[in-house]
Amino acid sequence: MTHPAISSSGSHIKKILKPLLKSWFTVITGVPPKCNILNPNYLHSSHLNQAIIDALELLPDRARVLDIGCGRQPYREYFTRQGALYFGIEPFTPETRKENAPSPDCAADAHQLPIDANTIDFILLTEVLEHADHPSRLLKEIERVLKPGGFLIVTMPFLFLEHKDPMDYRRFTPDGLIQLAQMEGIAFEAEMIKKLGGTGTVLMQNLQNVIYEKLLSSSAGTYFYYSAGLIIMPIASLAFNLVGLILNTLLSSETVYSGIMVAFRKNSVS
Repeated sequence: MTHPAISSSGSHIKKILKPLLKSWFTVITGVPPKCNILNPNYLHSSHLNQAIIDALELLPDRARVLDIGCGRQPYREYFTRQGALYFGIEPFTPETRKENAPSPDCAADAHQLPIDANTIDFILLTEVLEHADHPSRLLKEIERVLKPGGFLIVTMPFLFLEHKDPMDYRRFTPDGLIQLAQMEGIAFEAEMIKKLGGTGTVLMQNLQNVIYEKLLSSSAGTYFYYSAGLIIMPIASLAFNLVGLILNTLLSSETVYSGIMVAFRKNSVS
């Protein structure tokens, strides 16, 4: 039988070590989507990050940019560097706010944006639509605030793990997303379409997702992951990610991909 004093001491050590090990893991591997090849989410995240960089070619001068579901605001610097006015909105509550995430410029329901009609030049909706309760209503509200000729950039996972935030409702192919964005008289036209990742990304990313999930749900819980993960996961992920990159080249496919990006332009005349 474990002595209460020993048990209490072990508990205190875990409370101290867990955040330290988590911080070290973050320093070594980065934070998605701007993580490096040592991170278990690198394959999907690197393609997602590149898709946003590619979409910058559509950004008008001195644009007003709205990032809906901005989270940690990883893309803010991309836009501010180009002279855009970036505005992040997040429907968080104190209970659901991501750890260490910067405060958004506004906390509000994306289905009822506190923004005047026809005032935004460029809208980001990255990895959000799969979580929306009413996706067509959300797109209709985005259409309302977007200027005629303005752009909406949508990214979504496709062959990717279920991730509740707080719920995960759907996946779309590019054709399905375009159909949704043009329903109910919404005046959007697809300007740029990209399939993110490939066969290697799908295989190796989802394999790592399973391993990551098993470690988190093991009897040792998250303490085991952050204790062993600092050494094991970066090395293992480097191997998995390199194999994924090679398979993307050897087994290229137009029908197997981990996510999508579609850039929509709002018609000048609705």
